[in-house]
Amino acid sequence: EFPHGTRYDNGRRTRHIARYDTDWSATGPLIEQLRLNVRAAAGGSWAARKDGDFEPGQEYHGETPLIAVCNLILALHAARKLPSRAV
Repeated sequence: EFPHGTRYDNGRRTRHIARYDTDWSATGPLIEQLRLNVRAAAGGSWAARKDGDFEPGQEYHGETPLIAVCNLILALHAARKLPSRAV
């Protein structure tokens, strides 16, 4: 299960939405489950890719590893290549 859902704050029920762009505990399980590759890229940026789902060598970039992964996941979703259990 992913780190989002109902939480309680001082007895009040609240909805928590994970920050996938900044929280490794939220994004890490997705990286593992979807078998994503993340690497340091030129110029201090980061690149993420998923072999077999895009053109060979096609990567999505970001200022941090998590932002690169988020960009890739958005592209996978747009291409309808994201498993429904990962959303």
